[in-house]
Amino acid sequence: MQYNIAKATGLNTDQQAAQAFSSTQDDNNLFLAILNLSCDDAFTRGRQLLTDLGDYIVENEASAAEKLTATFAKAQEKLSDTAANDILLSLISNKALYLIGHGQVNAYLLREERLTPLLNAQNQLISGFLEDNDRVFLSTTNMVDTLGQGLESFLKLPIDQWQAEVESQIGLEGVGRSGTSGLLLEVHPENLVPSDTQSIPKRLDEDIAYQPKIKFDFKKLLSFYRKILPQSGR
Repeated sequence: MQYNIAKATGLNTDQQAAQAFSSTQDDNNLFLAILNLSCDDAFTRGRQLLTDLGDYIVENEASAAEKLTATFAKAQEKLSDTAANDILLSLISNKALYLIGHGQVNAYLLREERLTPLLNAQNQLISGFLEDNDRVFLSTTNMVDTLGQGLESFLKLPIDQWQAEVESQIGLEGVGRSGTSGLLLEVHPENLVPSDTQSIPKRLDEDIAYQPKIKFDFKKLLSFYRKILPQSGR
C-alpha cells in the first residue's frame, strides 16, 4: 500500500501546543502521532518528544502491536510531569492499523462514504485492516468540535486541498484555535499513478512519435558483406 498524508494545526504558544507527526520506517511501516501539550516551552518539548518516539519505535524489534504499546508507555512516562496532555499514536504495518490514545483525541475511518469512529476506550490498543481508498483521520477533540457538522465533508476533500481548507475553517471559527491538530491519511493502490505524473506517459508517447525511423535494406547489406568477406567464408 501507498499513502498520502496531510496535516493541519491551529495556533501554538509557549504554554500550549498541538502537533501532528508522521515518520516512515520503511515501505511497509508508518508511524503517526497527534499531541496536545500544556507545559512550559510546550511546542519545542512536544516536537522533540514526537521525534524521539519516532526513533524509539524504529529501534524496537518487537511485533507491531508490542512496538506501539511500548512507545505509548514511553510517551506517558515522558509526559508524567505535565499539567495536561492528549496523545494519540498509530502504527501502520503492511495493511494493519494499530491505534492507542489518551485524553481528548479522536480517530475516524472513512470507507466507501461511511464515517466510523475508531477509539472506544482510553489507553487501549485497537487494530484493524486497511483497504485501498480508505481515509483515516486522527485529531484532537478540539479540531473535531471546530469542524462540527462539516467534518465528513472536510474529510472528503482532495488531500492536497485539505490542510488549507481546514486551517482556514479553524481561523474562521476562532474557538479551538489553540490545542488543535489533525492528520489525514489516504490509502491508495500501489499501481495508482499520482495525479501530478499522469501526463508523463503522454509526453513519452509524443517523443517516441517524433523519433526518426531507421529502415534496413537487407539486399544491400548482404552485398556489402560479400565484398568484405573471403569467398571461402572463412
